[in-house]
Amino acid sequence: LGDVASTARDAEKATRENRARVDAQVKAVVDQRQKLWEKVSPGMNEIYCYFSEVGDWKNLDGQKILNRKRELDALMYSNQIMWDAKFFKTYERVMKATFTTFRGPGLNAALRTTRIGRPEQKMPGIDFDEQQANPGEVFDAYWAFQKAAADELNVNIPEMPDRDQTLKHQGSAE
Repeated sequence: LGDVASTARDAEKATRENRARVDAQVKAVVDQRQKLWEKVSPGMNEIYCYFSEVGDWKNLDGQKILNRKRELDALMYSNQIMWDAKFFKTYERVMKATFTTFRGPGLNAALRTTRIGRPEQKMPGIDFDEQQANPGEVFDAYWAFQKAAADELNVNIPEMPDRDQTLKHQGSAE
């Protein structure tokens, strides 16, 4: 009977040690994701603001947004293994809603917006797509991305902004 009790104690100890190792690994992954998120979130917010004409969108131009996309793509794709596939798909959904990519060899991604009213309308090297981004699609993609990020980082996301109110006030933010 003593050997059985000893074996049970050893098994419990091994289970606790294994659980502690797994918890430490999960914490390390979440910590790394948090560091990456601190680099990703400002750029994604700029893209969202630019295409949704909210926040600081008037101080953003097409070249900055195109550069931001390139930076984010490099960061996200080089760290793809750190993210759940669902989260990564929400990233791609935002990019698809806001840019036209794979237009041909040597061609930049095109911004899915119009030149009219944009400060870069006379700036060479910026390509615009005739198929403009759908504001509702951009909103939905961005907030799905935010929700997926909250899941990845083990945080509760506050209530999402009201879609209809946000879309109604687009472009009116000063």
